[in-house]
Amino acid sequence: MADSDIEQLVRIRPLDLQRRPPALKHCGCCEKPFSDRLRPTRDHIIPQGFISRPPPPNLPTWRVCHPCQQLLSPAEDRLRNVMASAFSRHPEQARADVAARASRATRPVIPDRVEFRTTDAGLAVAAGIVASNGPDVELVFGKIARGLFYWRHAVTQPADTPIAVSVPSAAVFSNLTDYLLKECGMPVQRLGWDIWWVTQSEPPRDGVWLFIVFGAVPVYVATGAGADKGAVVPRPHPIAVKLDTADYLLPSARPPTERMRPRVRRGVMFALVLVVLGTIGYIALSAPETGIAFTIVEMDGGTRDGGQWWPDGGWL
Repeated sequence: MADSDIEQLVRIRPLDLQRRPPALKHCGCCEKPFSDRLRPTRDHIIPQGFISRPPPPNLPTWRVCHPCQQLLSPAEDRLRNVMASAFSRHPEQARADVAARASRATRPVIPDRVEFRTTDAGLAVAAGIVASNGPDVELVFGKIARGLFYWRHAVTQPADTPIAVSVPSAAVFSNLTDYLLKECGMPVQRLGWDIWWVTQSEPPRDGVWLFIVFGAVPVYVATGAGADKGAVVPRPHPIAVKLDTADYLLPSARPPTERMRPRVRRGVMFALVLVVLGTIGYIALSAPETGIAFTIVEMDGGTRDGGQWWPDGGWL
């Protein structure tokens, strides 16, 4: 499919959002009926935090109960912070608003490890690696898929519908995209530059969705037959985030010592760095003939290789 064909497809108003369905009398997430004790709240199916401002006029909403809303809101913020820090093929200006909001958040992204990745320009850059199989991904994108199913078919999936959510690798995403666009002819739907998706679903419960968030993070969702036992689901792949903006992470990987407020944490880290560098300099000057290997102690108590410091100021 040529680039011009894809551009033509993305200009179409999202098919999933063309017709507003009737108001729900039960929670869209847990299926519990609304009552005087369980009152409904309006929830954006595609979280507002994922959409650049000003938002498009066709953001879909549905009704969920207050307990479900309390679970969704912090999970959406945490996931937005991670995905907004990921390496993207879209222009930086396209998600500048979302990235700015993520940078002001109080939940830090702490990568599990650091690796070097090669950019499209052939440059090797350090990237933070974040696990993508946390509960936030399944909770948020499971809700998004169920909500889009409701808007498309005017019915909700049964509460016991199996669901599978995964962040696939770039290679698997490319294969899935080729199959869904070229072989199945599914149209590309999008909301601005932030979220693009292709989907195919049939009542009462079957569906498959392939999302790309901020031009950076692919997410695969299957419900019904596509998520039943024995169905093939892409293996979860970690998310590579930029280290210069990587201050946010999924809660499952947050050690207890990182729950301090960001400014306090940065101050403590800066003081520790000064102490470590001062100690290294003192030892290095006292042993000018040899290099000294050392490790860096992380805030969670772990260690990582700090390389080798030489008196002339070089790193190996």
